[in-house]
Amino acid sequence: MQFDIPQGESQTRTFTLTPQLPVSGQAQEWKLICDSDSEKTHISTLDIFFSSASSPAERLSESFTMKINIDSAVQTSKSVWRFAAQGMIFATNGGDDKRCFEVVSGNDSNQLVVTVTCLDNAGESFKFSFLAMETTLESGECRIFASADPDGNTGRRP
Repeated sequence: MQFDIPQGESQTRTFTLTPQLPVSGQAQEWKLICDSDSEKTHISTLDIFFSSASSPAERLSESFTMKINIDSAVQTSKSVWRFAAQGMIFATNGGDDKRCFEVVSGNDSNQLVVTVTCLDNAGESFKFSFLAMETTLESGECRIFASADPDGNTGRRP
């Protein structure tokens, strides 16, 4: 899904993330939905682009904020899910540069707030995994899982 941030502006979108347990030892792609998308299409690629016409001062105020909430449907009377650690990890083997991402966990670790900025003209590709912990309420056992790597791009539109 592509998000185009207008010159000198910021946007905020809310998303719902549905974590999945691994299958046969393989991480699964977790369902990520933009709540304002009427079709509720699963997002497997995030493309975030800013205006190339922005002045240096405008670039300082431009951002795209994603508020990602864990789907309440995965919370049961037997187990609960929360974001773990920073909530996401970036791939390290592709030269990915996460300098334009700020990640904060909130709402009792049920929400991840990711702010994306782009101060220069350099675009970047990225891969990341969501990290979440499943806690079994009866035993207190906690297990941390990572999603399969979604990917995306961020930069300035030509």
